[in-house]
Amino acid sequence: LPAGCLPRLQQPSGRHTLLLDLDHTLINTHPSKPTTGVAGIDWLKLELPRHAPTYVSVRPHLAEFVRELQRLPYDLSVFTASSEAVAGPKLDWPETRLRPVDLGGCAAPAHSEHHGGVFSRRFFQEACARLQPSGCQRLLLVKDLRAVLQPGADLARVLLVEDLPVACAWQPSNVCSSRHRRPLPPSTLV
Repeated sequence: LPAGCLPRLQQPSGRHTLLLDLDHTLINTHPSKPTTGVAGIDWLKLELPRHAPTYVSVRPHLAEFVRELQRLPYDLSVFTASSEAVAGPKLDWPETRLRPVDLGGCAAPAHSEHHGGVFSRRFFQEACARLQPSGCQRLLLVKDLRAVLQPGADLARVLLVEDLPVACAWQPSNVCSSRHRRPLPPSTLV
């Protein structure tokens, strides 16, 4: 991430929530079998009920990226607009390859949703707001960051790394686009 992208800590003991988008940020999903001979890329073929086979690859240097983030005072979580049935297996696979960093006896914070991986919580399509603009046939899913807040938590302490900033149009100042390297001003999200 660019240096100015992460929020500065207000209190040394406080933790921020860093949400990472799944598709095109942590992994890539492909509809057809990847060509052979691509060096250093690990692939997984997923066969989900009622879906065509899907091929998943982790983004280059994902392990190093996550390892560095684990050293910071952030609760790492994933927020995707995909359903849990589709995104869960896509996330399980790379997370088995990522190991929590030993922080010298400092345990990661306990959450009721924590499942033992490097990501303390997972948020899926069910946590998104569904909007259907008038005259539009498509349903728009907006990642409402208020849905991820713990009781008493401050939205100012939440940051989403997202390749489609429009997916978080309600809180644009909380988005760091993995495409544009910095949060987009609200006027670009109209």
